[in-house]
Amino acid sequence: MQALNLKEEAAKLETQLESSCHDLKLSKECHLLGRFLEIVKKDSSQAADVYKSNCLDGRDGESCYQLGQLYHTEKAMVDHGEAFAFNRRGCELGNAKCCLDAGLANLSDNLDEGCVGKDLSLAFQYVQRSCQLGSGFACHLLAGVYVAGIPGIVERDLSAAFRHDFEACKQLNFPPACASLRATLNVTTKATLDPSSGV
Repeated sequence: MQALNLKEEAAKLETQLESSCHDLKLSKECHLLGRFLEIVKKDSSQAADVYKSNCLDGRDGESCYQLGQLYHTEKAMVDHGEAFAFNRRGCELGNAKCCLDAGLANLSDNLDEGCVGKDLSLAFQYVQRSCQLGSGFACHLLAGVYVAGIPGIVERDLSAAFRHDFEACKQLNFPPACASLRATLNVTTKATLDPSSGV
């Protein structure tokens, strides 16, 4: 009896979401419909259609990102080029996760790892944008970039590295950045206290 009630409630929810999406054109409800189709009904194909329409017509960055994830992971749909295209669109719409994914896609020529071609300058720009939009992970990645530098693209800048990890830790609550800050402060403190360090 309980299983029947759950099925009835699920059917009602689907009907409500379809109405809100298709009739009222509410982008957030369209995204929820896509999630319902993907997670509850296990229909990735239908979910992808909803995400795609909502990304392009509804200008919903979250739907762009979710469609990109399907293109990355769904066996019958894998197409990293399409994933990049929709993540790029989502980034333009202000979605931090899309910007980060688009950046990561430009780190390598290895298509098997979800990349679309090595372009470190473009990767840096996308990750930088993701950080600006509030991704703690992206800010932490940028800190690592500034620690090492990228010849011809980004100069080594430990001050910038510290600032990005500080933002990722204190403002965006990204624990790995906090650990990195503690390690940096410990090294600095030891160097200051050790007369042989020359500091």
